[in-house]
Amino acid sequence: MTLKKILFALLALAVIGGVCWWLFHEDEETRVRSRFHVLAEAVGKQAGEANHTTAYKVLTMGGLFAEKVSISIRQFPYNGANTSEELVSLIARGRSMCTSISISVPGMEVAIEGDRASVRCEGRAYITVNSQTYDEKRSFIARLAKVEGKWLFTDFEDDNLLKK
Repeated sequence: MTLKKILFALLALAVIGGVCWWLFHEDEETRVRSRFHVLAEAVGKQAGEANHTTAYKVLTMGGLFAEKVSISIRQFPYNGANTSEELVSLIARGRSMCTSISISVPGMEVAIEGDRASVRCEGRAYITVNSQTYDEKRSFIARLAKVEGKWLFTDFEDDNLLKK
């Protein structure tokens, strides 16, 4: 092989590698957004959910929260500072009382500063308990911290921007 062919092959590999990295690389904002989708999926519950699915979701939740999590949302039963284990236990207990839970976070504004992220969100929950369905919509601010390469939830509070 001539030197021209070798250089052309190396250049082609570099271009293909660069395009693949550009297509498949997740930026930090995408990673933060995905944590909300993972949390919504873990908290969500289908009617007649199997026990092994519940166990998997509880284990998933354990990896989403920082060691200490602060919650300050009006009319929310778990306000205050909780450890990750306490919060997962409280959420699991709340899930067990519901027939079904569907959570979505359609709108998010993400602001990242170093290893901290602040996300202004609007969340929606459809909850069925004893054949009664509740439709809740809340605006809140969530804060996350990057710990050992993973974004973990540290704080949830009401978004008072729209409050009268």
